[in-house]
Amino acid sequence: MIRVLWIDDDLRYLEAGKDTLRSELWRLGITAEIETCARSFEGLGLLDDSPFDLILLDLHFASKDRLRDGFHFLDKLADKGIKTPVVIVSDYVRGAGRADETRRLHFESDLRNFKDQYLRAFSKTDRGRDELVQFISEFVSKPPAVIVLLSDLHLGSLSKRGQTLNDFTRDMELEFSEMRIRFKPNYLCVTGDFALKGKPQGLRDAAFFLRRTQQALNIEGSASLHFCAGNHDIFRGEHNPWQGFQGLIEALGESDSAIFRRFSTFRPELGELGTFQKQRDLLAISQGKDASVLFVAFNSVNPDQDNGHTGLIGNEQWSAFKTRMRKHGFPGSQLRIALLHHHMFPIPVDHSEIEERILMDHATALHQLRAAGIQLVMHGHAHFSCIHWHRFKVLNSFGNERQEENNEMVFIGAPTFNGTPDSGTPVRQYAIVTIGFYDPVSSSRSFEVHTRVYVPTERKWVDGQCVKHALPSLA
Repeated sequence: MIRVLWIDDDLRYLEAGKDTLRSELWRLGITAEIETCARSFEGLGLLDDSPFDLILLDLHFASKDRLRDGFHFLDKLADKGIKTPVVIVSDYVRGAGRADETRRLHFESDLRNFKDQYLRAFSKTDRGRDELVQFISEFVSKPPAVIVLLSDLHLGSLSKRGQTLNDFTRDMELEFSEMRIRFKPNYLCVTGDFALKGKPQGLRDAAFFLRRTQQALNIEGSASLHFCAGNHDIFRGEHNPWQGFQGLIEALGESDSAIFRRFSTFRPELGELGTFQKQRDLLAISQGKDASVLFVAFNSVNPDQDNGHTGLIGNEQWSAFKTRMRKHGFPGSQLRIALLHHHMFPIPVDHSEIEERILMDHATALHQLRAAGIQLVMHGHAHFSCIHWHRFKVLNSFGNERQEENNEMVFIGAPTFNGTPDSGTPVRQYAIVTIGFYDPVSSSRSFEVHTRVYVPTERKWVDGQCVKHALPSLA
């Protein structure tokens, strides 16, 4: 469903247009809730009271309107910090005659000043209506995704701080409840290290913490929760190092067994997981709350390599990944997100130090992720937040022909959510990743990363840095 606010001083056109637009979208399988108003200041009040996904705006207002025209309305949106995308629906888009054509060019020039919010303009003609319907259809095909990103929980270290799991969870519930209201997240992602040094109690505590966190964020259900293992989650030295992490998954599956289906060892006839015996068995592939998002959680932990601190995905897991992607035939139009614990590029810790223990098969990883259409990679391990943008240009020569492919991926390193007292890293940090609606005009989506930092001396959470970017479309 999409919620639309339509502002136009022509009431007759507005009411007829609303009914037509709603019925045309319904024929395409899209439910549209359309609110209309003839005065711009009333529209601003509606935006203050409830959120909308899209604003349809006329450029010309009645002489009695306080804001005079659509440009003053756009200025007010900016002043209020309202970021709802805007589509212009106006006669000036068409331009009939030299005077109107001159005015149309003038308006189009002025609209460029609002390029961060204004998407496109359509005329009030039958053709303009058909184009608007097609635009909205593409717009809603990739809805927003807001992800609360945690990593390196190290729940086994709470006792060193004199905290109990209940106290820690209760404190975090207050923070997450506030972020639920502010950001309205729909996913919780964790990029490993739930426990500390492979201790089973840390993984048992993780199941409890994740359930309570989902409740605080109001995003319950397995389709809203996606995660991978970290090196502290693996029992090194045991006959089966993966058994403890499987216990975490089975504990989560007690309330929603659908989580088992994302693993290759799932036995549908029994409704349970088969035993994890190899590194590749922890590979998880699943769709989000709707078919527009796909999550791939890799197991980058190799217990035999540097006690698991240096990551390796390995050929067996890459082969399993490609086989499962082909078998399921996931739509190519999805937003595809990869989760892994170890980072693929060096992470700057401060001005003098760089964490260089990167994924051993990072070159293979770049090739495989690009080929699979992955746009966003989220990882942990380094305990410091970091964002990389990488643009790839592949030139393939076949005789006299040359094929060019341009791809871009974003890599987000999640900070530590609960650093150990002796680690020298910040105590508590996490990130909120906001991916906006798909913009059919620029074939991109708005992309923001907000960080939240706990200040021990003040005993409160504060905003950290915010990074904004445009995420290229898969389409």
